[in-house]
Amino acid sequence: MRIASTPGTSAPPTCTAVAAPASVPVPAASITSHNGIFTVKSASSGEHRTFRVKTQKPDATFAPGERIVSLLSGPNNGADYRSFGILKADGRIIVWKKHRGTQIEKLARMLERLDAHAAAGQVTVQAETRCRCCNRRLTTPTSISRGTGDICHERHTAGL
Repeated sequence: MRIASTPGTSAPPTCTAVAAPASVPVPAASITSHNGIFTVKSASSGEHRTFRVKTQKPDATFAPGERIVSLLSGPNNGADYRSFGILKADGRIIVWKKHRGTQIEKLARMLERLDAHAAAGQVTVQAETRCRCCNRRLTTPTSISRGTGDICHERHTAGL
């Protein structure tokens, strides 16, 4: 892959010669042991959900030092996350009261058993990556596997 731009101009770089990388699944245990953004795709339905795990700073006013689990709930995959619980060291997720009894709690329970679901082939887990053309965050299974986001892929396949 090469990133090319026209010297002396402020034109955005273009992506050329993009070859798809092999998609490397993430061990499901990573979501309980590492911070990051993870996309979980159902093998049966093909649907996916993107989760962020982030450790609060030790001096945070809310849940200092705790690991917060959030669900991507909008189009901005850098900012549209809805936090819903605390991920404990043993893998349990303490779902906040306002999300108990909802679809979000069901997703939390699925995350708690992610290793078993992945081992049974029911889900795949992928870590977020960056587009090799524009460096934007990729969170959908297709974009992660391809190595480029939808916009850059369309530009590349259109020959731009």
